[in-house]
Amino acid sequence: MDIELDNFSGAKTKLDELFVYWLCQKSTTALIEGYINDVVEGKSLEKPANPQLLLASYSSHPSSPIGAASAVGGVSPIHPPKSPSYKDVGFDGSPLRIKNFQSGSPRAQRFEKFKNFSFENEEKETPSHTRSHSALSRSALSVDANDLSGISQRDDMWKLLPQFYFPGEGGRGRGIPNPGDTLELRMEDIKELFTPFGEEGPNMDDFVQVTKTLCGFPSFFNAILFKKILNMAAAGALPGFGVSSPPQVESARVPLAMFCAFWRQEIEPHDHVGRFFRLVKNENADAIRREDFEPFVRELLMYHPGLEFLESHGDFHPKYMTTVITRFFYQVNTSGSGAITERELRRSNLIEAFVLVDEEEDINKVTDYFSYEHFYVLFCRFYELDGDRDGRISREDLMKYGEHGLSQAIVDRVFQVGRRPFEHCAAREGP
Repeated sequence: MDIELDNFSGAKTKLDELFVYWLCQKSTTALIEGYINDVVEGKSLEKPANPQLLLASYSSHPSSPIGAASAVGGVSPIHPPKSPSYKDVGFDGSPLRIKNFQSGSPRAQRFEKFKNFSFENEEKETPSHTRSHSALSRSALSVDANDLSGISQRDDMWKLLPQFYFPGEGGRGRGIPNPGDTLELRMEDIKELFTPFGEEGPNMDDFVQVTKTLCGFPSFFNAILFKKILNMAAAGALPGFGVSSPPQVESARVPLAMFCAFWRQEIEPHDHVGRFFRLVKNENADAIRREDFEPFVRELLMYHPGLEFLESHGDFHPKYMTTVITRFFYQVNTSGSGAITERELRRSNLIEAFVLVDEEEDINKVTDYFSYEHFYVLFCRFYELDGDRDGRISREDLMKYGEHGLSQAIVDRVFQVGRRPFEHCAAREGP
């Protein structure tokens, strides 16, 4: 009947401990290296002359049951010795250090017994094999080649571990650029879109295909991306382009060389989250602030078919924009700092929501952030509470919420820690 060691956790732990101790011996290391070298050189491995001596080598472990039994005439002690700690076992490859080791102790005598033993019929050592035979002969064990390869892999694991930390990158592959987005691999696709426009390149209206197909941004990011490329080239921030005055956007064009320089610097080294983050945030900032989203939501208001009816209601544009951006920060900026970091952006679904709202004609189906119905409910509730129509909710206004369902203590607590005051009215009461 086969017995699984997994059913006996204590026995498995002890066997693992003994195996680690054996592997940490210098003689074991030399023996294994010798066998590995012989396998690499194609030499044959002989059977051991006396396999029973291997059992004796295990009994030298201070906490081995075999060694303990031999010390008392084959009878197990009433109180077995403590297992050595992992610090004693020496995972750094150093030999086991036994505490309170004295040459006259029974434990020392057991070790002394095997200090100078040798195997029968041991081959005479040669200088070329001195290292591999420092303790045991190559003929002492019969080792399978597959076992050797496994031991070799475990023995050299620390040397073969690949680099797992890369500065500037997150865990689980976050921040690693897409290897298929190098300029060389995408050049054919880039030329296909730029060739119809000649050497001058596309203007802002024709640049939409580049924005969406090549760069992977929503179509309403087009104007911001187009202006960013022109401004970077004019500021000398792109390789091969010197400082110059920025051209008029209406008549400006982006040539192939300028776009390739932008791709090499802003697209190729970053993943899709890094590209989004760098496009939205201010150039010299390390996080996205409220005002950074305004041009993008403004473009959405201008071009999204689901918001066409707002074209004749310009007074609702800033209200919708404020509501949407506030929802961004309420859900994404979990730290409440007022600035969305790249880490927070990666943990959110904000980029997916931007892509979805660009594809979905019915904006009310995009329930995250952009739904006009959600905005309308929030606006109406705010309008009901704002009795003096000053655009701000005071303590007295909030007391009316839910037909005066909030106590004074709750309202005071909300204004103490829960409000989000605007910068220009921080001195006044209310959020």
